[in-house]
Amino acid sequence: FHEVVKRDLDDPNDDMNADFDETTLFLTNKNGFPIDDGTWSNMWKFAEYQQPKAKEKIRSIRATPANDLAEPKIPVPPLTFPIGSTTSSKILAVQKYFAELHLMEDAKQMIKESLPIKCLEAVVLGIYLTNKIEDLTRFAIGFKSAFNGHVHRHVVLGLYSKGMFGALGISRRDDLMYKPLTFKQTLTELIMEYKAAYQRHWHKLKQVKIGMAIGKNPHSFEPLPWKGLTVFPSSQPFEEMRSELEKFSKLV
Repeated sequence: FHEVVKRDLDDPNDDMNADFDETTLFLTNKNGFPIDDGTWSNMWKFAEYQQPKAKEKIRSIRATPANDLAEPKIPVPPLTFPIGSTTSSKILAVQKYFAELHLMEDAKQMIKESLPIKCLEAVVLGIYLTNKIEDLTRFAIGFKSAFNGHVHRHVVLGLYSKGMFGALGISRRDDLMYKPLTFKQTLTELIMEYKAAYQRHWHKLKQVKIGMAIGKNPHSFEPLPWKGLTVFPSSQPFEEMRSELEKFSKLV
């Protein structure tokens, strides 16, 4: 450290590449502001050391007057809200966006607190726990059922790996949550298994919503892709539903 600090980088006989240790702290500006010519010279030489393949380009930039340098490109953010959006709709969208950013942190808190959770929280936790599993595709499966005049909603985390479908989730009913990866190459079989489970509990399965594949970057700012395909097991012709499910399963 002291050897590097004491060296005169303006000395033409001093070769930075000879003994500079990149793990050593390099005090670039020791003279404060405004930056003097000696400090600028040291900074340019340090840049050449850091990028030896770009020495000629660095020297060309250094020799070019500031007014002649090309203006740096400033990225233009994409249009987030449709033209004409109301203030309230923008606020709701922003609130939803920031809420989804905290999903993985929520999952960590669930593990820490070990408190009872509901089906939606279980999906978030399942996403967090399976993020590092290779060859595993995850997607949300939402159910809408009717019983005794009341509508009930439920969600699980659909899974696909090596030609097998399954699911993770929780429910007060054992057959409405976890499904092992044993449903061979057909999403229809998995959905019909859930439909049969609902029928055993006297529920009419009115609607199933299947989302797109969920990414595995825990720091991603993208919202969860809840929407993909909607089918109606109790009213839609079976062959039509099966065809839609199998086509969609190839996209997941």
